[in-house]
Amino acid sequence: MIELWQQFIGLANELDVIRVNLLNKGSIADFIQQALDNPAQRGAAFELMSHLATEDRQKFLPILVDLACYYNKYQNDAFLVICSLPRQWVAEHISAPVEQILQRAHEEEFGLLLNLLSEVNPNYGIEIARRGLDNNDQSIRQIAKTFLSVIRP
Repeated sequence: MIELWQQFIGLANELDVIRVNLLNKGSIADFIQQALDNPAQRGAAFELMSHLATEDRQKFLPILVDLACYYNKYQNDAFLVICSLPRQWVAEHISAPVEQILQRAHEEEFGLLLNLLSEVNPNYGIEIARRGLDNNDQSIRQIAKTFLSVIRP
């Protein structure tokens, strides 16, 4: 067991050195964009995301909203990155990614979307929930009704 621990510490230290070297080479935003598009590389993207400037993280809003609105290994990571962005900026830029999700949303995505909006733009969340009341899907209507009964403008 101690050998595994020492191996782990060695690899963690190596990773720290590589991360610092990578970040010192210049912008890695393009690499992160590619990694976010590749499920096998998303963990690395989220590992480095917090080291980016806010302006660079903002570029990823569409894919972050998408990842935050369906259950996947990185759903919470995407949610947290979105929440780390300036609230006013998110409020001004989130409608396009939200509308994309609404075009295909089923109950899981709709519920996670409302959860995200309740955190970053509650008034827009209320607007989306009200729209959900007219949805053909009974589950979405129920989620919207529940959301509106809990959230108060």
